[in-house]
Amino acid sequence: MNAQNPKKGKMEARKEIRENRSDYSPQQIAELQTKKMTLELDLSEKQQKDVNAINIEIATKRKALAENRKDRKELTDAERFELRSTMLDEKIALKAQMKNILNDDQYSKWEKKTAMKRFGPKKRHQRAKQ
Repeated sequence: MNAQNPKKGKMEARKEIRENRSDYSPQQIAELQTKKMTLELDLSEKQQKDVNAINIEIATKRKALAENRKDRKELTDAERFELRSTMLDEKIALKAQMKNILNDDQYSKWEKKTAMKRFGPKKRHQRAKQ
């Protein structure tokens, strides 16, 4: 009998998803993300436009970072620190922008959803029960 490695199938599926995702333009990624947020948070038309603009900016930056990913291995410690610091500054700015766009209930839902992304599926499920 041959036993199959279940993780191998998951890794291949994730790789396929990543490859397919790279075909989307930053505008398409932003539009999908905005629609997803609209369903989750019940955004108004104005909120959708504002959030879409933010999502386009984020998707564009992520696409550029993904293209430069090979160069990151050759960064010095100071450059890595600067990159990490910049990313954290952008997250802080994003939270401030979202707080201005969303109402209190929507913001708390959004914040909870973004916090859940940091955990794997098992921990996410455990935290959702709490």
